[in-house]
Amino acid sequence: MIVDQFEEIFRFGEDAVTHRDEAAAFVKLLLRASSADFVSVHVILTTRLDFLGDCTRFSGLPEAINDGQFLVPRLSRQQRRQAIEDPAKRVGRPMTTGLVQQVVNDIGDDLDHLSVMQHALMRTWEEAGSDEIIDLKNFEATGGMSDALSKHANAIYADLGRGESDATKNGRPNRFQLAAARLFKATTDLDKDGRAIRRPQTLSSLAEIAGVSLDEMCAIVNVFRMPSTNFLMPQHGTPLEPETIIDISHEALIRKWDKISGNEEEKGWLAEEQSDCRMYRRLLD
Repeated sequence: MIVDQFEEIFRFGEDAVTHRDEAAAFVKLLLRASSADFVSVHVILTTRLDFLGDCTRFSGLPEAINDGQFLVPRLSRQQRRQAIEDPAKRVGRPMTTGLVQQVVNDIGDDLDHLSVMQHALMRTWEEAGSDEIIDLKNFEATGGMSDALSKHANAIYADLGRGESDATKNGRPNRFQLAAARLFKATTDLDKDGRAIRRPQTLSSLAEIAGVSLDEMCAIVNVFRMPSTNFLMPQHGTPLEPETIIDISHEALIRKWDKISGNEEEKGWLAEEQSDCRMYRRLLD
């Protein structure tokens, strides 16, 4: 039994008592299954390293993890080079040495380095078009490792609602852009330790929060889950129903898209939402 992205369980641990009890019961069932004598059950949990300490919240879980812990090592420099070069070589579209060297140097050691590299290279591939060789200039045109993801997301956001009667004027967002902002505010959060986490919501609840129809929310979600984008889940092609769960595909989007994370000039949607939440609680008090 494989439980991928096990760190999602800790989000329920911070919710209502019912959710906390369900989370504890789920972990207890996993522990019982893995230690059962009458049947052989192997349980594999995958989790982000920065959430490993949170496993102490559940009785018996740290001991079980200690018995079979495996830390996935970082890719070596040579392995990173292979991950960059080999896919392009397989289809006869080699990358220049300068490009490969630049990407390897830019990867860095942050938590999102592989997912950001993947997105930056995909955008570089698209930028190269029909060119036989993929060059450094294509990589730089996308914004590189630091800005490729944010630049791509901003381009999609800027195109929302274009041609509508309430199109953006004087730098103000139109109603489709406002709906997108509310979508991402509703599906992102910070935990008690200040870590960026996902907060999945149903399509119908997002439409209600954003003040748009279900069809309009579907259109916005679909733009952000196109095959060349994959910022939202479920994956492109999966039918959207009112109760379909909409989720951020990877925390890298929360940390790297400047509209969510903020920048030197203005705070992002995540900080705005936290500020509004504090104000709301003060008003309740």
